[in-house]
Amino acid sequence: MAMASTSFVENFNLQLRMGLRRFTRLTNAFSKSLDHHRAMQAIYIANFNFCRKHGTLKKTPAMAVKLRS
Repeated sequence: MAMASTSFVENFNLQLRMGLRRFTRLTNAFSKSLDHHRAMQAIYIANFNFCRKHGTLKKTPAMAVKLRS
């Protein structure tokens, strides 16, 4: 808990809102169904953790914790 910080959570929430426009109601991609909304969240988080390289890590978060080579 010594390394816990709300800034990490707030940064992730900002990236989630900017990257997944389904969280903003005034777009064409707004989810009308809760099932579709949950599915898009799962796809976005899987992409974020396993496919997209982080700028600071220079690799994906899954590679950083050795879940994927």
